[in-house]
Amino acid sequence: MAAVMIAVFTLVLGTGPLHPVQVIGSLVFGEAALSGLHLPAVLAGLVLHQAGPSLAWGLAFGALVHATSPRRGGLLLLGAAVGVLSQLVDVGVLVPVAMRALHGRDLWAEQVPALWSWAAHLVFGLSLACFPWILDRLGDRPAPMGRPLAIRTAKATAATPSAGHSAGLTRRGASMTGCSSCRG
Repeated sequence: MAAVMIAVFTLVLGTGPLHPVQVIGSLVFGEAALSGLHLPAVLAGLVLHQAGPSLAWGLAFGALVHATSPRRGGLLLLGAAVGVLSQLVDVGVLVPVAMRALHGRDLWAEQVPALWSWAAHLVFGLSLACFPWILDRLGDRPAPMGRPLAIRTAKATAATPSAGHSAGLTRRGASMTGCSSCRG
């Protein structure tokens, strides 16, 4: 999601790459966050977004995957649904209420074109769905600087195959998993 917003705001809309994060930070700093590069707004925006909606929707997605054990197509549909719901709930309901209560107007709606907000949230949901396949494609390759990936290190040293699971994104004993040790 962040990569989409950075690319769009830099290449298409002509603002800085951190502008979307500053818009999120404007929840705390108001319109002042949108003038030039406002580092406190960038930091506030990162913390607010990652510790708030990103974490909440990621946990919701993980819980739904755990509860439903979808196959590949279902996982993609679930990811798309989470992306759409995050746009509807967060951008459509929560952000306008909070922005208007704090600043008298919805700075997100003013600063972020709806098309790009929808696209970024859809990419977010689909990235949650694709994470197991991306992790699986990484295999046991070391991370940069020769250090092993933390998940792979835990998986390689674990006594049981289930210890290497990534955020519950596996099907218990089924063929579609994000963890190669879980494949049937």
